[in-house]
Amino acid sequence: MSDSDIGSALQLVRRTLIENLPLQNLVSGRVYTSHFLDFDNKTTPMPLVILDPRGGDANYSMQLQRVILHIYAYSERSSAQAADVYHKMYTAINGQRLSRSSLDIGGYVYEIERPLTGFNDQIRGWFYRGTFILNSAG
Repeated sequence: MSDSDIGSALQLVRRTLIENLPLQNLVSGRVYTSHFLDFDNKTTPMPLVILDPRGGDANYSMQLQRVILHIYAYSERSSAQAADVYHKMYTAINGQRLSRSSLDIGGYVYEIERPLTGFNDQIRGWFYRGTFILNSAG
């Protein structure tokens, strides 16, 4: 299997965010690659970041891919805290080259749509959700 699969690409972004100290001072490692099951929604500690793949495309050789991501920043405390988490996540990855020695994949991410904001009644938390493109090769 090629390392240019969606799971490896998400781990590339996740590990980059986990290693970013300003973001980690807020989320303490809570960077996830999917939303939670309903029964977990109200018990999940916040603030947190969720990477949510929405689609994309890959080339014939399966070495290059483009993934469209919604990236969420959640806070149970306030919309302002969700904005702060989003800003720290954004500055950590937007327009940056991404690589990790433990992954045979590299890439870069950029925001294509500024964040939508709101309150999620299911998890009782405020959110900022931006749309990003992740281009990766491996």
